[in-house]
Amino acid sequence: ETFEPARVAVETIMTRNVAVTSPDESLTSAARLMRKKRIGALPVVAQAKLVGILTRSDVLDALAVLLNDVEPVR
Repeated sequence: ETFEPARVAVETIMTRNVAVTSPDESLTSAARLMRKKRIGALPVVAQAKLVGILTRSDVLDALAVLLNDVEPVR
């Protein structure tokens, strides 16, 4: 059987039981969760609705700002 990526539905390969965080969670806690789970992005959920995604790059940007090394990236 030939593998055709265009015919593979996302639901067949997506991650289920995804780790999430809330908007009021601390950056430290969210970063620890990302490290523990070895993930590069963490959905941010409020009232059962996706309100954003915290990425590894976001965490590194925040670290650089906290270290007074760079201006925030927007």
